Amino acid sequence: MQQLLRVVRLRSILLECLRVHYERVRFDRVFDICRSNAGWGASRRVTTLFSFEAAGQRALGLSVDGEVQLRIGEDYVAALAREGDWQSLVALYDVANRRYHGPDAVHGAFLFAGLIPFYLAAPLHFGSAGTRNWRTVIICAAVYGVWSSVRLLFMRRKLARMARQA
Repeated sequence: MQQLLRVVRLRSILLECLRVHYERVRFDRVFDICRSNAGWGASRRVTTLFSFEAAGQRALGLSVDGEVQLRIGEDYVAALAREGDWQSLVALYDVANRRYHGPDAVHGAFLFAGLIPFYLAAPLHFGSAGTRNWRTVIICAAVYGVWSSVRLLFMRRKLARMARQA
């Protein structure tokens, strides 16, 4: 019985992690726009910080990956991690320009590809006793990399589909 409860609990946690809520929005007012650069060299990422008012709703201090050109009166489709919570903004899709702004799948792909050599070299570094534990950790991290890439792929497709329907 306890095993069944653990499986059900794990399943609900996984489904909640996969769930993304989508909302259409037309900005009445956009303010406090600021661009932030994080990282250095080739890994430099631009993040846009902003606040907005739309249809009597006000959201402050939002951030989205990429250099977003926010325009008043334009339609956007937003991906939110939690329904109605704009602080959980994951991505933004510009309907007029058909541009996606948000995380990309490169991080997950590099995580997966970068861990393969560690997986293969684990017996050399840790000996046969510690190999199973390290390989388990590496497999879990690689699965996370693949999962995050697939999740972002489906999220981008859904955003584009909702933008076409707008």
